[in-house]
Amino acid sequence: MYFKMNINNKLINVKSVYKEFQNNTNFKIIDVRFPEEFKDEHIKKSINIPLDQIKNGIKNTIPDKNATIYTFCRSGERSSMAQAILKSMGYKNVKNVSGGILEWKEQNLPTIK
Repeated sequence: MYFKMNINNKLINVKSVYKEFQNNTNFKIIDVRFPEEFKDEHIKKSINIPLDQIKNGIKNTIPDKNATIYTFCRSGERSSMAQAILKSMGYKNVKNVSGGILEWKEQNLPTIK
């Protein structure tokens, strides 16, 4: 399943996500990497729903289509596809975290191993 990149897709950088995380803003981080990748290292409070399971997994995890959702992966490609899928399902406030876990680690932000 492939989705064309849309120039209207919203991006957010890792430092902005971390700042919101520190301020306890109400949002969800959906990590769309494979479970093995997630287990190796992930962001605290992130929820692992692999990209190939996003359509079914999101319905039970986040039924509110107005919820703020940040999609996250290794570098930004899979999370961009997840963002497109969620938007096509009617989720209204979905942002792709640019750079993914690679950028998160490059900025020396905390992870859980």
